[in-house]
Amino acid sequence: MGKALVDALTDEGVEGATVLNIGGGVGVIQFELLAAGASHATVVEASSAYLDAAREESDRRGLDRAVSYESGDYIDLAERKELRASHTGG
Repeated sequence: MGKALVDALTDEGVEGATVLNIGGGVGVIQFELLAAGASHATVVEASSAYLDAAREESDRRGLDRAVSYESGDYIDLAERKELRASHTGG
């Protein structure tokens, strides 16, 4: 599923895009999209172990400034205007 999603998005073009990855896991999708030209990714993940692994991989790849991490449930986090507005344009 991940490869098909990345392929479909990159076929449409991700240059300069901002990615919202809900349930981002260890980061495979955001790293692929950043490599394809996306400018920033915000990852929402409930698992602290997955977040730790994704942060470590971001650091290893030199992408720590290109990825923001949010821990918790997206529905709960979406109540915060800054998370909602940064990905919906309002």
